[in-house]
Amino acid sequence: MAPTNATTSPVWDHFSPVETGAKCLYCLKVFKYNKGTTSNLKRHLNLVHKTVPYLKQKQPIPQTINIDDEAGPSAVNFQPSNQYFNSNMSIQGYLKKPINSETKKVLDRMLLDLICKECLPFNLVESEIFKKFVYTLNPNYIMPTRKSLSNALLPSVYNQEFEKAKEKLSTAKAIA
Repeated sequence: MAPTNATTSPVWDHFSPVETGAKCLYCLKVFKYNKGTTSNLKRHLNLVHKTVPYLKQKQPIPQTINIDDEAGPSAVNFQPSNQYFNSNMSIQGYLKKPINSETKKVLDRMLLDLICKECLPFNLVESEIFKKFVYTLNPNYIMPTRKSLSNALLPSVYNQEFEKAKEKLSTAKAIA
């Protein structure tokens, strides 16, 4: 059963009516649609497609409001209230998860590799533009300081690489 009148739910912006119910436009799953109730369709959007914007009311939200008063017509910027939007509308909600320690170690090592292989100074991590760049890539990554790079991470990586080189040399049959 498909929607029949103009007062249908905004959920139909994300589903298409089919004979057996409603088909999700994103994952193509078909859901039952009984007697005008769309709560199961809304639940699917909220649980499976969290980043899809879903208006709770099917009304256009103006960006400006024109006001006519004694001083003459004017336009006022209008910020829509959060009550109209699904709280899971933004990807930022997913980026707020902290980075686990393994990922941080990998990122720190990659940063050190970049600095060493490209002969960059350790104070690169103190550069405001580089901080902005890294923040844009992942707002949750906290870069190590230049001192922790040079006093802790570099010696640790040096020792690891030194041991690898020693192991390779000990198993080598000939050295050219």
